Amino acid sequence: MLLSLQNAGLFQTFSPYGRLTILGRAQNMPPLNNNRHEKFANEVAKGVRPADAYAKAGYAATARGNDVCASRLLKDVNISARVEELQERAATRTVVTVAGITEDLLRIAAKAEALESPAALNVARNAKMDAAKLNGLVIDRKEVGAPGEFDDKSVDELRKIVEEGAKKFAGVPFLKEMH
Repeated sequence: MLLSLQNAGLFQTFSPYGRLTILGRAQNMPPLNNNRHEKFANEVAKGVRPADAYAKAGYAATARGNDVCASRLLKDVNISARVEELQERAATRTVVTVAGITEDLLRIAAKAEALESPAALNVARNAKMDAAKLNGLVIDRKEVGAPGEFDDKSVDELRKIVEEGAKKFAGVPFLKEMH
């Protein structure tokens, strides 16, 4: 058991009670030595059902069934550690944040401004506006009606106009809560 934990790239220690405690995982675990185990771990990490990953890894169907055999493989410390590491890597790569998108937009704007052509400056302006909207600095608003059209209306008349306008959106779920 101890050897397989070391092979899985895990740090370990014994507690005062003689039980093994896993402290942390080493970074960048190498691929598993068994090619079929590595293929199985990659498929499971992608979200493939373990029984299907078992077949994709090149194992032949058995009388026990792929579910049983796949379950047995997942109990292997090396394989489960490899699956976990692959999933962690994928999660790290796919994290998209407002800060990251904003950074990308501002980089696009800077490159476009350096070109100094009218089209490039338009791209730079749009990228900066997108970054501002993303960060809540700009809110798109649209006025309905001509300027001053509602100035001579009473509060009751304005409510009636708003209610009639809201009837157009009665089927929209989030607006039902507002009534």
